[in-house]
Amino acid sequence: MNDILRIKNAFYSKYCIIHVWILISTSFPSFSIDPELDSLKQKWVSLKNPSNAIKNLLLETENMPSDLRLASMKFLSELSNRYEELTDHQKLLLAREAVFTGKVLSKKNNPARFNKVHEKFKKQIVYVRNVQGFKEGYGLFINTASKGKGGQRAFLINLRNGIILEVYCSTAWRGIGYNEDSDQTPLGFFRLSSAKFNYRENKTILGEIPDIFKKLKSQSWMGISKWLHRVSTKKEKAYINSNQFALKGQNYGDEELPMSAVRDYYKGDTTQKFIDNSNSAIRHLYVHGTNRNDQLGHNLSGGCVRISNIFSFVLQNIYRSQNEIPVFIDYIKFKEGADEIFSDIEDLMNDLESHETMEESYGAMAQTKFNRYKNIKEKVEDQIIDKIVHNFKNGAQNSIKIQMSSVLPLPESAMKDWLLFKDSVSKFTAKKYWYNFDLDGNHRTSKYSNDPIVRQSVNSDLAFKLIEHRLDFTQKYITERVKSELEKFEIDFEDIKEKLIFEIKPVEFMGNYGSKANIGFEICDSRRVVLQNMEFLDSLAKVAPDIFIENEGLGWINSYIDNPIQKFVRSVGGKTFEDIVTYNDALLAQAYIYAIGETALKKHALYEGEILDIDDPEFYNIYKQDEIEYHNKLDYFGRKQLFKYT
Repeated sequence: MNDILRIKNAFYSKYCIIHVWILISTSFPSFSIDPELDSLKQKWVSLKNPSNAIKNLLLETENMPSDLRLASMKFLSELSNRYEELTDHQKLLLAREAVFTGKVLSKKNNPARFNKVHEKFKKQIVYVRNVQGFKEGYGLFINTASKGKGGQRAFLINLRNGIILEVYCSTAWRGIGYNEDSDQTPLGFFRLSSAKFNYRENKTILGEIPDIFKKLKSQSWMGISKWLHRVSTKKEKAYINSNQFALKGQNYGDEELPMSAVRDYYKGDTTQKFIDNSNSAIRHLYVHGTNRNDQLGHNLSGGCVRISNIFSFVLQNIYRSQNEIPVFIDYIKFKEGADEIFSDIEDLMNDLESHETMEESYGAMAQTKFNRYKNIKEKVEDQIIDKIVHNFKNGAQNSIKIQMSSVLPLPESAMKDWLLFKDSVSKFTAKKYWYNFDLDGNHRTSKYSNDPIVRQSVNSDLAFKLIEHRLDFTQKYITERVKSELEKFEIDFEDIKEKLIFEIKPVEFMGNYGSKANIGFEICDSRRVVLQNMEFLDSLAKVAPDIFIENEGLGWINSYIDNPIQKFVRSVGGKTFEDIVTYNDALLAQAYIYAIGETALKKHALYEGEILDIDDPEFYNIYKQDEIEYHNKLDYFGRKQLFKYT
């Protein structure tokens, strides 16, 4: 009996000891061998903020080498000391939503993972150390492979002893690419640097503790993020948060790089070892904190490298101590797996961060467009500059007035509002619209679309900004070219400068019944035909709705007359989505069919010898005697054209 009691007492005392130890270890951070770190832990406990991110950082700090530990502790110390400078909302975000996913990898901690990372990044680390000369301090190595292939990780590696801090990151949803405004992440060697050589380049901006979770846009601080995860794009889109480190590409296409992407992504194409990422500065690419913690570990950015806000402050202290950080970005398969499927591309694009390429570089965009489209440049040279120079070299004393106008095409997505705004076109200024296609015909969701104008919604205000910079650049171009040409005839430009007069003439958008307004948009004749067809169908629906029942080609529109808003369910990747199609959408689709059909019918009539050329007015005398029959023909030829591309 005594033996049984002894066993029971021993059991309960052991259970109680274990139970108490568990409670203590989960309620308070454990003590370390570093008294300063222990002091920080106690100070944080006294602030009574239950942030898992800070708890995780405190725990991992114990495993860090001394220099990285110093960077982490400096942040923790500043955060504790300036905690009361945070707003209540910042404290709440810190408590509930902030994350720190970092894990220290070394021969002692997680040795298997440590060895694997070094195996995968061996050549890249050697390149950074031996070719670029970074033998001390830390380098950032980023894997752009998808989550399914073991990617979307950033590794902060000590270049002297090899110890690693592994964190989650997020690179571009469009994958790898080097074109300006492609929304793709470039590969190769970079430096996180503060150097800025002209106004077009990206800029490193480092936040203080009170800036934690604050949004950055156009190189300026905004308000604090509402959430650190995606709730609704309409309520708050993705933003740069807390810190942004300018990513400066160092490769110019003349150097062979040790790229695993050649094997794992480009399927052995060795030309991809010679890459040019030197435009990353003017692309405004960054490593930055984010308000999309839920997307870390997934390739969902707009080209930048997203990291958590907490890690961005640790990285900031490394950056300050080194003045710059070497970065190597590659695509490396850590395992075999599937890429992620993004079900709603439109929604994703709406959510991406707004980079300064749209806000700060309107002038650069204007220059790019001007130089790219040679017909514009040639007309300016032949019809303006040559005539001005000819006038002044012959000693003419009269002034020359140059009248300039510029306008953006009405976005395709605005066309379905034509029936609402046609009698008062100024109402188009109240909404934002999307361009669906760039000037090369690429859809805005295509990886080949590089035009920044299709990267965000556009309204009249933005149109006027773009127009202003286009006109400003054109005026400067003409002035400089005239000055250069006159020098050939030993004419001082200053003597004739006052005689060169530039005048801006607004372009008014025309609606119906005399309605017109300067809204920054205009529409070409071929698209006006679409709008006229849309009006015809709308009138028909109101005065003769039976035709939509009797006419086989128009029968599909009939349901929209009775039910103007319809929902269609589709499934992608196991998820269900609803698409909304309206009466105006239906009329616009049919109106396009008519417009395509008219062009095809004209070509047919020309081929048959019924008209002399494509613009011969006799076409309408032949085919448009009966309005309904004419539109039936347009429908037939329009559908026939569309079927060629189905």
